[in-house]
Amino acid sequence: MAEAYLALGQIRSKFEWDWTGAERAFKQGIALNPSDTYGRIEYANFLTAMGRFDESIEIGKRTLELDPLSPAAYNELAWPFVFMGGRDAKALELVREGLEIEPDFYQSHLLLSELYMKSGDLDKALARLARLERVRQTWSPALTGIIGRLYALVGREVEARALLSQLMKRRAREFIPASALAGIYVGLREDDEALRWLEVAYEERNVSLVWLKEMWVYDHLRTDPRFQSILDRMDFPEP
Repeated sequence: MAEAYLALGQIRSKFEWDWTGAERAFKQGIALNPSDTYGRIEYANFLTAMGRFDESIEIGKRTLELDPLSPAAYNELAWPFVFMGGRDAKALELVREGLEIEPDFYQSHLLLSELYMKSGDLDKALARLARLERVRQTWSPALTGIIGRLYALVGREVEARALLSQLMKRRAREFIPASALAGIYVGLREDDEALRWLEVAYEERNVSLVWLKEMWVYDHLRTDPRFQSILDRMDFPEP
């Protein structure tokens, strides 16, 4: 059953950090149902997080051939270009193509915010964040953390700290991933707090740590022994 293998691939990658087992499950699921858009997107996502960008692009291109009306497929194909260096223009092109299909797809606006922020175009990053603010009531804790980080990075520290405070209060009574808090501290450049919460995120096996090896927002922390310790314990494979 393809869906079972694809779900197993997500569990092994995002929660168990069993990189070899995850890839085996993804491949089995796709072999059983090669046209499963969601499964192919998740496999491409896994490959990008592992630093295997060329393979992710190959899977992503085939996914778009099979399902050319999926904005999520355009986004997933854009991600490896974000990390490859000098390919941001291609990433922007792909995300914009996806938005032509579904103009209100929030993940596309979020990715555009990241891209504009990465290139230093803060005005455009803020414009995309404004689109997300319209649906604030639907934000998950993880999304709140990402937006809080972006607020901090574009200089909206008051809003970033307000979201941080909100998540802290909620964490006292419900599960809020530590990675969401760590992300906001990363944006605020409060490195000790960011690293402290990343350690908690490691203990909790927060899903977003799958991106720890490649995500550009952590670059300024990479030389810190505490960050390297977390990376070592996650035991990412060499690409």
